[in-house]
Amino acid sequence: MKNNNNSKKNSLLWSALLATIVVGAVLDRVPLRDASERLERLPAFSHELATREAEVTEAEHKVFGEARIFRREVALEHQGFMLTVIDGTQNRHALHDPYYCVQGAGYQIVRSEKVPIAGGSACQLTVRKGSQERRLVFYFSNGHERHDSPIRAWAESALRRLSLGRSSEAQVLVLIEPLTEGAQVNTLLSGFPHLTEL
Repeated sequence: MKNNNNSKKNSLLWSALLATIVVGAVLDRVPLRDASERLERLPAFSHELATREAEVTEAEHKVFGEARIFRREVALEHQGFMLTVIDGTQNRHALHDPYYCVQGAGYQIVRSEKVPIAGGSACQLTVRKGSQERRLVFYFSNGHERHDSPIRAWAESALRRLSLGRSSEAQVLVLIEPLTEGAQVNTLLSGFPHLTEL
């Protein structure tokens, strides 16, 4: 009798696993609306702002696969920034954890602090490799809310896939790196409000 119960449990578990694989494969094939419209609203030039396209390396294309990458050098009030926006709709793995990415590139995280921005929060990292110190600000956005939690971004992305895009808009990862000495990310965020509308 006990052996018969184990056999039924095993059959039930295998059936559940098979159903999960089938549902996952089907959901993976359903096309979802990406963040293209939001990215296209980012202006290339305004009275105070100038941007120019920046190269996405071949290695980055390999890592991010089908994900859409938007990269621009931005100049505002004599301050320079590198802006990278990653839309992970076509490759949800592209919405990566910047902590992991930075450490994988050989940098040590010196400081991590939450920064309030319109519609939520961002994270400002200070990182060091040898004598080189850099700052990086990142946040995830679904077009309405901004946050700095990779786990939340992954959970919302999974829920979006399961709900066939009904739960929220596409998540993007926004990375901002100051390029000039003394460049303040707050200057960019206040002078380039489109960033907080992504």
